[in-house]
Amino acid sequence: MNARKNNFEDVLDPFEITTGWFHVELVRGRIYPDPELTGQLQKQVRQTITQLGLDDRNNREMWARHFQEYCEKLYPEKYLKRGSPLVWAEAHRQGLLETEGRASAYWVELSKNPPVGSRTTTIFPKT
Repeated sequence: MNARKNNFEDVLDPFEITTGWFHVELVRGRIYPDPELTGQLQKQVRQTITQLGLDDRNNREMWARHFQEYCEKLYPEKYLKRGSPLVWAEAHRQGLLETEGRASAYWVELSKNPPVGSRTTTIFPKT
């Protein structure tokens, strides 16, 4: 991502970003600005997402897969935090980490009732 940043002057510097400016829909992997950011800051976050391609299909699938695999207990929270810090931060912000007792139950419920219009058909194949 840092290599992509060098091409744009108006992209936020990773060292200036505050936790929570970027939110992720963990099931779909969609990234978006914190809705509570105001004016210019929200615009800069949106521009950063667009210009760096953070919300492209590959990233969406990767972030959703990381959360799904964590919920399926394929690896522990510590691994998620190190390997996918954005997904870990979002799961923590939303109270969905196993230490908070909700990740697996959340994922099971979503597999039964996927959001309308989501890409969950690839994540939750019909049996």
